[in-house]
Amino acid sequence: MLILCMGLQAFEGRKIAFNLGLSGEPLKNMTKFVTQVYKAFVDTDATMLEINPVLIDGHGEIIAVDCKASMDENALFRHQDIEAMA
Repeated sequence: MLILCMGLQAFEGRKIAFNLGLSGEPLKNMTKFVTQVYKAFVDTDATMLEINPVLIDGHGEIIAVDCKASMDENALFRHQDIEAMA
């Protein structure tokens, strides 16, 4: 899978937002949101990161209403802050 080798590319984030039917400020905000979610997934050694639902408020801001995450237990030594929450 190319995305795992190169990371999420800016055009891929825009494509996701565009395919959701967004334009203007919401498109820019969703692109940033998707990029940040991907970065959080990689930086925390997550095995699963699910955000459902995602809302767009009246100002075009993106809001993650609910999130579920699973972390790789073998990588917890790199994330004492996450391990402390267990």
